Amino acid sequence: MPAAPTLSIVMVTYNSREEIGRGIPPLLEQLEDGDELIVVDNASTDATARAARELAPGATVIESGENLGYAGGCNL
Repeated sequence: MPAAPTLSIVMVTYNSREEIGRGIPPLLEQLEDGDELIVVDNASTDATARAARELAPGATVIESGENLGYAGGCNL
């Protein structure tokens, strides 16, 4: 069983393809071994989830299927 992550970052998105293109690369530079990035996409229509997978292949990308808002996305 893998060890628990040292740091978990949850990024909640909605139609944010351009923003994550600017935000994910410098964020990944700060992560260390054992840290994790979780991107929760709130039913974007601009391919945000696909862009997140391409920018951060090691991230967990969750597609909610509906816009749950920020708190709902975090809880998901």
